[in-house]
Amino acid sequence: MTGQLSSTGQTISNFLYNPVLLRQNDQFDVKVNQRLSDNNQFFARYSFERSQQFLPASLPHGDAGATTGNGNGLIRRASRSTTRTFSIPAG
Repeated sequence: MTGQLSSTGQTISNFLYNPVLLRQNDQFDVKVNQRLSDNNQFFARYSFERSQQFLPASLPHGDAGATTGNGNGLIRRASRSTTRTFSIPAG
């Protein structure tokens, strides 16, 4: 790399570090709503997320422990619900 020469002849301003960053996310959601009858309803939901992230230090030999956010993640969620409506006949 070339830099600027100082008044003493020393090369300065020549630092360049451009590390490769990696971030990949895969995710989806599925939801089902079903009306079983006028008084009975059902829903189910499933969510999935997988992530991979590599954020290298901003200096080639590390940032004195300040680098965070690297690693892999996996999140799965599921939920369901049934709603039943009861009525009392008038009379």
